[in-house]
Amino acid sequence: MKKNLCGAKTRSGKPCRRSPLKGKKRCRMHGGATPSGTESVHYKHGRYAEVFKGELREKFTEIQADGEPLNLLPELHVQRTLLMQYIGSLDGKTTGIKELKNVSILAEDVVKTAATIAKVRNETALTVAEVRYIQSAMLNLLEKYVTDPNQRRNFVDEIRGLVPARLDTPG
Repeated sequence: MKKNLCGAKTRSGKPCRRSPLKGKKRCRMHGGATPSGTESVHYKHGRYAEVFKGELREKFTEIQADGEPLNLLPELHVQRTLLMQYIGSLDGKTTGIKELKNVSILAEDVVKTAATIAKVRNETALTVAEVRYIQSAMLNLLEKYVTDPNQRRNFVDEIRGLVPARLDTPG
């Protein structure tokens, strides 16, 4: 009789007499080949566990409630403030490589955040061509639905007052 057996019950109710897979307690037929540990699809990683406690939890909750998470202007203001404060703390002191490196790192953070803000704004802003298309479409609709030329002229003048001068000129 084998010393190390699978031990699972067969359909007849008797214990399985196969040898378990290496490093497992069951044979291939009874689940020994099923991935376990981190390879298993049922592995509990704890990624969503409640890890924040106390003040850190309050700050996490506050950040989650932010209605404009992509608004980076507050981050830019903080970074600029830290840079100015650090530069101010060096006033009158002899600066070495370490201090210059810190200033460079802080300034680089400011530049990266400002570049990200500019990129996001450029990606979401209307182009001059799009604004002109909207203007043209509105004028066509205006001619179609407003028959009085004086009312049309007043409407166009008001619209032109809302659009910056550089967009209002043809070209």
